Amino acid sequence: MINRVIVFSDIDGTLLDHYTYSYQLSKPGIALLKEKGYPLVLVSSKTFPEMCILHRELDLADPFVFENGGGIAWISETGDKNDYTVQLRGMDTGSLEEYVPLLRSTIGGDIVLLKDMPVEAVARITGLPEDKAALALNRQASLPFITGKELQLSQEDVENANNILAKENLMLTRGGRFYHFSSGKANKGDAVKEVTGRMIAFLKDNTLKTAAIGDSMNDLPMLRVVDIPYLVKNQHGYDVQTDFPVTRTRDSGPSGFSEAVRKLCNAD
Repeated sequence: MINRVIVFSDIDGTLLDHYTYSYQLSKPGIALLKEKGYPLVLVSSKTFPEMCILHRELDLADPFVFENGGGIAWISETGDKNDYTVQLRGMDTGSLEEYVPLLRSTIGGDIVLLKDMPVEAVARITGLPEDKAALALNRQASLPFITGKELQLSQEDVENANNILAKENLMLTRGGRFYHFSSGKANKGDAVKEVTGRMIAFLKDNTLKTAAIGDSMNDLPMLRVVDIPYLVKNQHGYDVQTDFPVTRTRDSGPSGFSEAVRKLCNAD
C-alpha cells in the first residue's frame, strides 16, 4: 500500500501537448494528484521564467526543476507560491559556450545554438508566440541547439558523444525539439535526487516513494532514479529504449500523463 508519492513530471510532450502546448487532457491527472495529496514536481528543459508562468497557472506549491536539471526553484521559506529561491547546478551558459567547439567536433557536424537564433525563428520552430519564445531564450545553465538535416543523431550517437564529453564533465541530451548541452551533473536524474532528499527531510517521512512521468531520451535519467517510472508514448512516434523496467502508457502526451497518474493511484 502506497501512502504518499512525490510525482516528478516532464512538461513538453508529457504534461503539455507537444504541438498545441495545451494541458487540458492532463488536468484530470493533476486533479487526482491534488486529491491524493501527492506533491507534483515539474521537471523540464524550459527556462525559469517559462516555468514560473506554468507553475502559477496550475496552482502548484512544490519546487520545480528547469533547464533539464541545470537549476532548481525552491519555494520561499515564506510559503509564498510566487516567491522562489533559485539554485543553479553546474556551469552557467557563458562557461558552456567555451566548450561548443568540442561539442561540434564530437558530434561531427555543425549546429545552430538557440541563443543565436532570432526570436522569430524560435517562434517558428516552437510554435510559441514571440513573447513566449523570447522567454525560451533566457537560458542560465544550458545551451539548446538544432542540427542540420544532414546530421540526425540517434540515441546511440548521443550515448557515444556523452562518453567523450563526460571527460570534461559535460553532457548532451535530446528533447522534443532541441538537443541540450549542459554540465554533466546538471541532468534531470541528479536534480530529482536532490529534490527528493530535501522534500523527505522537510516532510520528515522516510517512507515516501517517488514516481516520474516522461516521454523522451532526456527523461531517462529522471525515470531511472525513481521507484515508479512511467514512459508516456512519444507524440513524435519514436520509440525510447530503456535498459531498466518502466511502465509504458497506451496514450501519448497529456492523455498519457493522466493515464500514468491513474495507474499510480490505482484508478485505471
